[in-house]
Order: sequence, then C-alpha cells, then structure tokens
Amino acid sequence: MPLESLKTEKRLDGGMEKLSGFEAAAQVLTSAFEAKAAGCVFRDHADTPLPDEKVFIVSWVDYCNKYGMGYALTDGSVGVYFNDSTTCVLSPDKVHVFCTHFVT
Repeated sequence: MPLESLKTEKRLDGGMEKLSGFEAAAQVLTSAFEAKAAGCVFRDHADTPLPDEKVFIVSWVDYCNKYGMGYALTDGSVGVYFNDSTTCVLSPDKVHVFCTHFVT
C-alpha cells in the first residue's frame, strides 16, 4: 500500500480527507493482517543479524576557527576533521589509521 494512501482517503465527492492517527494505524494494521492471511508479506526474522551497536560522540574539541575539530566515539575510535576537509581516524584497535583528503 503506498504511503500517501495511508495519509488520506477519498471522499464520495472525489475530494481527499486526512486520516486521524488512529484511523491510519487501523488502516495499516488491516492491510498487514490481510497480507499475512494471504501469506505474501511476512517472513521469519530469526536468522536476520541484529544491526551493529550505535556509535555516539563521547567528547570533542573545537578548534574550527584555526584547525578543525577532534572527537572520540563510544566504540573507542578517535578522529580529527580538519578545515580543509582532511579526515584522520584511529580505529578502536589503536593500530589502523584511516585518512582521506579531498582535492577541489
């Protein structure tokens, strides 16, 4: 079912009317149950791997007026983003360094 059809429904006079949150939820659930009964949409997700842990910024230093900024992430990696768009990142294992430089 297209997303735009979940937000509105046609009136008898041909105009469009916005559905309330409950009406839209009911429409989605009805479509899901009909699809499940037809056996055409759902699959077992037991064998699907979970996504990697989310990574957040733990700390940063801001020298953007002169050099750029540095940061540390929750996965243990640290990096620097320089004002010329050069980026260097030290991986969590503290062995590998990745650097990129963009030439304009």
